Amino acid sequence: MITFEKEKCNRCGLCMKDCLGGTIVRDEAGYPTIPEPEFCIDCGHCYAICPQGAVNFHGRSAEGTFNSPLPPPEQMEALLKQRRSCRFYKPDPIAPEKMEKLKEILH
Repeated sequence: MITFEKEKCNRCGLCMKDCLGGTIVRDEAGYPTIPEPEFCIDCGHCYAICPQGAVNFHGRSAEGTFNSPLPPPEQMEALLKQRRSCRFYKPDPIAPEKMEKLKEILH
């Protein structure tokens, strides 16, 4: 089950925009909600894209997700191969220094 923490949510709508099934909608106050959870495909995109960490995915909170120690190499490989990404491409070119930093990270 996916839930949303209103205290953290800034109502940006990214979770709704990235919802593959279109099951996330705004409630009367503008917060995300899933009125028909049986149509949610549990892809986790809303959890992955929320910049505020306001989405709880099957009891897991985003709190502390990025501060936890990295798993061993074998688990990291599996994680990277199975991880979904949220892709909204922009026509803007990537600054060369950002591209170099990304290359360093991947090296």
